Amino acid sequence: FVSDQAVVEVEEGGTYVLTVTNNSNGCSSTDEAIVTDLADVPVADAGPASVDLTCLDAAVVLDGTGSEVGPDIAYQWTAISGLLDPGTVNQPSAIAQEGGVYVLTVTNSLSGCSATDTVTVNAIIGLDDAEAVFEGDECSVEGFLLGNQPENTTGMWTASGGAVIDSPEDFETFVSNLGPGTNILTWTLSGPNCPDYSSAEVQVLIEGLPVANNDNEIISGNDDSIEINLLDNDITFGVDNFTLTIISQPVSGTITDPVDGNLTYTVSPLFSGEVIFEYVLCNTICTNLCDTATVRITVDRDINPDDTVPNGITPNGDGINDGLVFDILLEDPTKYPDNEIVIFNRWGDIVFQQGPYENAWMGTDNSGNELPAGTYYYILRLDVAESEIIRGDVTIVK
Repeated sequence: FVSDQAVVEVEEGGTYVLTVTNNSNGCSSTDEAIVTDLADVPVADAGPASVDLTCLDAAVVLDGTGSEVGPDIAYQWTAISGLLDPGTVNQPSAIAQEGGVYVLTVTNSLSGCSATDTVTVNAIIGLDDAEAVFEGDECSVEGFLLGNQPENTTGMWTASGGAVIDSPEDFETFVSNLGPGTNILTWTLSGPNCPDYSSAEVQVLIEGLPVANNDNEIISGNDDSIEINLLDNDITFGVDNFTLTIISQPVSGTITDPVDGNLTYTVSPLFSGEVIFEYVLCNTICTNLCDTATVRITVDRDINPDDTVPNGITPNGDGINDGLVFDILLEDPTKYPDNEIVIFNRWGDIVFQQGPYENAWMGTDNSGNELPAGTYYYILRLDVAESEIIRGDVTIVK
C-alpha cells in the first residue's frame, strides 16, 4: 500500500510508515503507525446487565458464556463490590455470593487485546433478620422468650438440653426447666419460599442448686475422733461458688469448722450411741438455692461406768466449761430416770445432792451458795440396781 496523501484510510491491520521529505534539501524523516485488526479484539459478554440474588439463593451464576471462546482466550472476573467464589474467577461463568458489581475481562493472549463487560447483582432479601431476647433471673429455672416476627414471616423456638418451651411457634412465650449452666435458645424465621432464612441465638446462664446428701459414719474400738469430708457425696455441678454452714451441733462431742468440706468429730468420754448434726449448702450468688443434709455418727464402743469424766470446771459464766456435764446423761436423759449425784468436800461432807441430776452443777451447794475453789468428789448413781455408778473428782478453778 502506497499513498502520497497526508491522511489515508486502510482496510487491513499492520504497520504503516509515513515518510516526509523536504524537496529543497532532500532531507526526510519517518514515523510508524500500527493498526490492529479488529478481528483480534475478543468479545466480552457478562450476560444480563443485572441479576437478582434472593433469599432462596446462596449464590448466583454470572453467565459469561456469550463471550469469545478459543485456546488463546483467557477470562478474569473481578468484584468491584461483593464477593466471588475464588474457584470460579478464571472461568467463563463465575459464582457471586453477595450483591455487588462484577466485571468480566476477556483477553486474547496472541494479540494482547482485551475487552470488558459489567454485571450488577441485586441482593433482594426484603426480610428482617431474627432477634431474640430472654427475660428472667439467673436464680430461676424459668423465664420469658421474646423474638421478632416481621410481616409475612413465621418463627420457631428451639432449645438445647431439657428446657421446655410452652408455645414454640409464638414469638413471645414462656420457657421452663432450664438447666444449670448455659442454655441455648434459638429463634428461627421463615418467609414465603424462604425457609429458615434467619436465626438468632440467646444464651441463658442459670445458677445451679447444690445437692447435699446425708452422711453416715461409724466410730468403733478405741478411736476417739473421725475426719469427714461432707462434700464427697454431694453434688455441686454447675455451682461455681457455694457455702457450707453447720446449722445444728451434736448433743455430745465436738466438731471443727468445716474447711473445704472437711471437719473432725471428737467423741466425748463415756459416750456410746448415735449423734446427729446438720449442715446446709447454699449457692453464694443465688442464696435461695440451698439444700440440707444430716450427718449421723454411730459411736460403737463399750463404756465402763466407773470411767472418769473431765475433772475441772470454771464456773465464771463465760459459757465454757462452767458446769459438771456427763455426756452419758446428755445423750439420752430418759435412759437413767432414777439417777442421782452426791458431791462431797475433802472432809467427806455432802455439799450438793440432786436426783435426777440436771447435768448443771456449777460449784454451788444445795442453797446456791458458791463453794470455794478446790477439789470435790462425786458419786453419780446411774442405775443402782444394775450397779452403774460413776465416781470421780472435780476441781473448781477460779
